[in-house]
Amino acid sequence: MWSFLGWHAYEELEHKSVVFDLYRASGGLEWLRVGVFLPMSFGTVPGAAAGVLLSVLTDPGGWNPSGWKPRRVLRQIVELYRSPLVKGTMRDLGGCLRPSFHPDDIDTTELLGGWTDKLFGARGALADRAL
Repeated sequence: MWSFLGWHAYEELEHKSVVFDLYRASGGLEWLRVGVFLPMSFGTVPGAAAGVLLSVLTDPGGWNPSGWKPRRVLRQIVELYRSPLVKGTMRDLGGCLRPSFHPDDIDTTELLGGWTDKLFGARGALADRAL
C-alpha cells in the first residue's frame, strides 16, 4: 500500500497545476475555490479515518479477540496524524488560501527527484512492477 500511495503522490505532483489552471481559465471564482478548499483540506483525513473506524466497528470480523481491530485502527490514525504526510501538509496549507496562490509557487523539483529514485530507480520500490 505504501508503494501505491508513494506512486500516487508522485503522479499528483507531476500535474499539480493542470486542474488549477483549467479552473482559472474557465473563470472559476476565487471565493468558491477557497470555500471548497477549506473543508476538503481539513476534513478529508478525519472523515476518512472516521469511515475506516466505523467500518471496522460495524464489521463482526473487526471484533476478533486475538487482535481487537478498532484499537489497531485508532493507533494507526494517531500514527497517520504524526506522519510527515499529514503534519507537513497541514502546516503548509495556509499559503493555498492566498488569492495570488498558484500550485507552481511550491517548488517540488527536488522532492520529485528524490522520489523518482526511491520509487523507480534500479532498486526502487516500484522497479520490479510493470507500470
